[in-house]
Amino acid sequence: MSPPASQPAVLTEGNSRVPLLRTTILRRIVRESVLVSAAAIVVVSLLSIVVVQSLLSERTLSQLSSVATARKDILEVTIQHDRERTAFTAASPELHALVQNWDPDSALLLLNSLRSQNSAVIGMSVFSPNHTLLGFTGVASVPFTGTLTATKVVPSLDRLGSWNGYDMYSPVYADGSVFIGYVAIYYDVAPLLTSVFGNLGLGESADIVLGRQLNGSVSVLHHYQEKNQTRVFSSVVADVLSPEGALLKKAVTGGEGAVDVRNADGIALLAAYRSIPSLGWGMVVSVQKSEILSGVQYFAVDLLIVSTLLILFSAIIGYLLAKSLTSPLKSLSSSLSALMPGHWTFARSVHTGDEVEMLDYIIADLTSRLKKTYDHLEELVAERTQALNKEYALDRAILESIEYGVMTLDAAGLITDVNPAFLTLLGYARQECVGRQGIEVLQLSQKKAIFTADTHPVTQCLSSLRSFRSSASMHLSMLKKNQTLLPVLLMVTPLMEEKTLLGAIVIFQDMTEDRQIDYMKSEFITLASHQLRTPLSAVRWNLELFNEAGATLDESHKEYMTEIEQSSRRMAKVLDELLHAARLEEGGYAYEKQKVKIVAEIKRIADENSILTEAAGMHMSVQLPATDIDVSTDPILLEIVLQNLVANAIKYSPKGSSISFVAEVLADRVEVRVTDAGMGIPVSEQKRVFEKFFRAHNVRQTDTDGTGLGLYISKRAIESLGGGISFVSEEGKGTTFTVNMPLI
Repeated sequence: MSPPASQPAVLTEGNSRVPLLRTTILRRIVRESVLVSAAAIVVVSLLSIVVVQSLLSERTLSQLSSVATARKDILEVTIQHDRERTAFTAASPELHALVQNWDPDSALLLLNSLRSQNSAVIGMSVFSPNHTLLGFTGVASVPFTGTLTATKVVPSLDRLGSWNGYDMYSPVYADGSVFIGYVAIYYDVAPLLTSVFGNLGLGESADIVLGRQLNGSVSVLHHYQEKNQTRVFSSVVADVLSPEGALLKKAVTGGEGAVDVRNADGIALLAAYRSIPSLGWGMVVSVQKSEILSGVQYFAVDLLIVSTLLILFSAIIGYLLAKSLTSPLKSLSSSLSALMPGHWTFARSVHTGDEVEMLDYIIADLTSRLKKTYDHLEELVAERTQALNKEYALDRAILESIEYGVMTLDAAGLITDVNPAFLTLLGYARQECVGRQGIEVLQLSQKKAIFTADTHPVTQCLSSLRSFRSSASMHLSMLKKNQTLLPVLLMVTPLMEEKTLLGAIVIFQDMTEDRQIDYMKSEFITLASHQLRTPLSAVRWNLELFNEAGATLDESHKEYMTEIEQSSRRMAKVLDELLHAARLEEGGYAYEKQKVKIVAEIKRIADENSILTEAAGMHMSVQLPATDIDVSTDPILLEIVLQNLVANAIKYSPKGSSISFVAEVLADRVEVRVTDAGMGIPVSEQKRVFEKFFRAHNVRQTDTDGTGLGLYISKRAIESLGGGISFVSEEGKGTTFTVNMPLI
C-alpha cells in the first residue's frame, strides 16, 4: 500500500534514510503521454465534428439556395411564357374578330389551339373596354379591375384561400392603337405546382412555403403531397414575429438569402428565401437541421472508436519508450544507493550516448572526489574536535575559577548552566538550579522593594533584547538559599545569533564588603554632621550675640566677622546636604505625599530666585500652564529638587545669559524643565552626573565651592516620590534638566 503523499514512509538502512517511491518515472511517462495523446485526440475529434457540422450546414444552405432559385425560376419562366402566349393571342386577328363579334364556335377553336400549345389552359373570356363580359369558353374569368395597359397575371384563389389557377389579362387594340377590349385566359395551376413542389431531394423534413401580401399581413400558401401529386392548398396568416414568418416577409418584400434559424417550436432549420416578382409573392425552402446533421452522429461514433484505439496505441508506445529511457536511470540509481562511507566505489554502467551517460560520468567523477574529500574531512574533524575539547576545557577552567557568579539562560528563561562561584555565593546545588526559571532562583530586591516577574531584569532583557547593568547606587540584593540577602552588582546580557534570541547570560559580583564600607561612610557622615552641627550652632549663636551687643569694631574686624558668618552658613548648608543624602540613602527620610499646586510652587521658587538672577545679571523666563495643576508629592523634597536645579543654573551660567523655567502637562504626568546657557557637562562624564560627590572637571576648574551632592539628592528624592529626572547637555552651550511627576 502506497504511503500518503503528505508524509512518505522511509526505509532505514544503516544510518541512511531512503524515501519510498510513490510512483516511478516509467509510470509518469506512460501516464503523461496518454494524457497528452488523449487531450490532443479529443481536441482534434471535437474540432473535426464542429468543422464537419459547419461544412455540412454551409453545403446544405448552398443546396437550399440552389433549390429555391430553381423552383423560383420554374414559376417565373412558366408565368412569363403564359404572359407571352396571352399577349400573342390578344394580337391575333381571330381574337379581334371575337371582340367585335363573339362567336362561340370560333372561340372554342381558338381555345383548343391554345390547349394544344399548353395543356394548362382551361378557359378564355373576352371583355369590352367597360369590363362587360362579351363571351367565354371553358372556365370563365372575372373582369379585370383597374386600368389595363399591358399583360397582367392575377392569381385565382377560392374562398378558402386555395390557389386554383391564375388569369392572364391582355389588352386588345384595333389598328394597333385603339383599345377595343381585353382577353382573359385562365390557366390551371396544378401542373405548375407539381413542378414547383415536387421532390426537393433534401430529406423528409424539406418544405416549401409561398406567401403573399394580404391587407398588411403575409398570407401563407402551404402544400401537402401524396405520391408526388399536389392535393390541397391552405392559406393562413403568417406570424411575422416567428422566424419563418420573418423570412417569408423578407421574401415578399423582395429580400433573398439563406440562414440558420429556429422555428416557433424551437426546431433548428436551414432555410433559403426568394422573392417572386411576377406574382409579388415570396418563397421559403427549409429543412430540419437535425435531419441534415444526423450523419454527423455516426461520424462521431466512428471517431470515438478510432480515438480509443489511438489512445491505447499511444499508451503502448509510451510504455515502450519510457522503459527504454528509464532502464539506465534504474541502473544508475541502484549504483548510487550502494555508496556510503567506506564504500565509495562506483563503476560506470550506462552507455546510451545521451545526457544519462553524461550523468553517469559526472557521478563517477564526483564519487572519486567525494572519497578524497571524505578522507580529508575525517582528519579535519578529528583535529577540530581536539581543538574544541581544548578550548572547552580552557573556557570551563576560566568560568570555574572566576569569583563572579555566572548563569546562562535559554530564550524561555530556563537556567541551562551555572558556574561554581554562583553555587557558592547563593548556597545552591547545581541540580537545584539547572532547568528552573531564572527569576525563581535570582530573587532580587532593591532596598525594601522586591522585583516582580514583570520588572525582573532577566524578564526585561529577554523581552526587550537590551542589556541591564546595575550601578552601585542601586543597592541591589539577591536572596540566598538560606533566606539571607547578598549585596550584588548585576549584569544581564542577551545572547543573539544575528536577529535570533538564543538566551541570556547573568553575571553578578558580591558587593558585601563594598556595601559595608558604603554604609560605614554614610554612618560616619551622619555622625560627623551631627557632631559638627553643635559647635557650629554655638559659633553662629555667639556671632549673633556679639553683633547684638554692638561692640565697637573697626572695618577690618567687621569684614572678618562677615566672612566668619558666611563660612558658618556655607558649612551649615554642607552639613544639611550631607544629612539629606544620608537619610535618603538609608531610607530614613519619612516623606509624606500631599496634593501640591505645581504652578503656584514654581512661581514661588522663581520669585525667590529672581533676586539672585538679577544680582548675577541674568534673566529668568517662566512659562506655565494657564490653570494650576495638582500633583501628589512631598512639598519639602519637591522644593529641594527644584531649588537645586535653579541654583545650579544660576551658578554655572555666564553673566547676561537667560534661564528658562518651563512646566508642561502631558498625558499622564507633569514635565518641568530648567534650561541654562552655561558651560555644559562633558560627554565623557555625563553618565556620572547623579553620583554622590561628583563634580565635572570643567566645573572644578572655575568653582571650588560645592559638594557634588545636589543632583544626587535630587535624583534620589524625585525617584522616591515616583517621578524621574533626566538631562540633555552640550559642553559650552548649556544644559536642560527635566523632572517628571505623575498627575493625581
